[in-house]
Amino acid sequence: MRRPVPEEVWRYLIDDKYVEDAEIISGRASLREAAEYLHKKAQARQQTAVRRDDGEAIELRAPRDAFTRARIDTLSTIYAAWASRDAQWFREHHLIRTDDPAALTAYVKGGPHPGYTLLDEDAVTAWVTERLKAHAQGRDPDQYIVELIRQGEPGGRDPVVHLDFVSDGQPVRQTVPRLGALGELAELSQKLAERYRWHPAWASLFVLAGTQPMVLAYTASAQIRHGVSGAAGTRVTLTVDPALPPQQVAELYGQIRAAIQPEPPRRAQSLRSYRLAEHVGPHLLHHPSVRGTKRRGRPRKAHPPGALVYNVGPVDCTWQDLRRTWNARYSEVDEDGKTWRYDSPSNFTRDAQQAFQRLLDPHWSRPGEQRRPRP
Repeated sequence: MRRPVPEEVWRYLIDDKYVEDAEIISGRASLREAAEYLHKKAQARQQTAVRRDDGEAIELRAPRDAFTRARIDTLSTIYAAWASRDAQWFREHHLIRTDDPAALTAYVKGGPHPGYTLLDEDAVTAWVTERLKAHAQGRDPDQYIVELIRQGEPGGRDPVVHLDFVSDGQPVRQTVPRLGALGELAELSQKLAERYRWHPAWASLFVLAGTQPMVLAYTASAQIRHGVSGAAGTRVTLTVDPALPPQQVAELYGQIRAAIQPEPPRRAQSLRSYRLAEHVGPHLLHHPSVRGTKRRGRPRKAHPPGALVYNVGPVDCTWQDLRRTWNARYSEVDEDGKTWRYDSPSNFTRDAQQAFQRLLDPHWSRPGEQRRPRP
C-alpha cells in the first residue's frame, strides 16, 4: 500500500489469512509465480466439495454409488423447497418487480405486494456490483470497504462481512457492508449453507436466481505444515454424511492422501526406523544452514549451491554414545536371523538422521502446487 497500515486494517488482514498468504509467496521467484499461486488458492478454496475455512482445499471426485447420488438428489430437492420459504422475505424486499409501474405505485401507497422476479444467473455479478456501488455513494468501492474496516472497534461487531456468490460459473468472495442488502444476503446465505449443507456461494445463487444447490455429502481439508519443526503436525479433516458407506469414506481419504503425498511417494517407515528415531530424537537438535558454493570434489546433486539444508546432531551426548546404548537395547537376533545392531558408526549416524528427519518432515505437498525438491 506504500503507506502505514492502520491497526484495524492489519487485524482484518491477519484474521482473513492475507498476511499468511503474503508470507508464503514472499520467497517466490516472480510476481507472475506469486499471482498464479494466489489464483489457484482462491479457486481451490471455493470448490463445492471442500471446506475452505481452515486448511488447504482439496477437490474430491463425486461419489459414484447410485444410492448415494439418489440420496443427495432427493435431499437437494427437499431442501430447496424448504429454503424457498426461508428466502421469501429477502426476495420480496430486494428483488421486487419493477416491470409493472402501476402495481409498484399501488404497493408504495399501501396496496398488495407486486411480487418479485428472480435474476438470471448471468446477472448476479452485476446485481452485487451495482449494490456495492450504491453503498459507496460515488466513492471507490474498494476504498469504501477499507474505510468501513477502519471504523471497526476491537471486540466489536465487524462493519463488513464476506459474501460468497457465483460469477461466471465460479464461486467468488466479496467483502461487503454488513448493513444493507448485500450484508443481509451474506448472512442469509451462510445460514442456509449451514442448515442445508450447501456451499455459501451456491446458497447466494439460490436466493437470487433460484438455482437449486447440491447438498454436500462430504467436505475435506488438509492443514499442511512443512519443515522438521512442524510437518509431523499435518492433519486431514473429513466431514461426512454418516449415510456414506465405509468404503466410500476410505476412498475419499485415499484421494486426499494422494493429493498431499510427495512424488514419488515415500516408502513407509519401518518399525526399526520409528524405534531409531525414538531412541535418538530426544538428544537431537536440527538447525537450517545454507549449502555453500565451494566444497572439495563435485557438489552434491541433492543439495545445489545455496540450497537450505538441515544439520542434525546430538546436543548432550555423541553419536558413539547413542550407538552404544542402541546396541545394548536392540542387539538380539529375531526369528528371521536379523538384528537391529549397528557395527558401523557411519551407518548408524546416517540411518538415525534419516529416520529422525523422515518422521518429523514427511515432505507433504500442497494440493495444486508444484512438488518441492527434497532437501
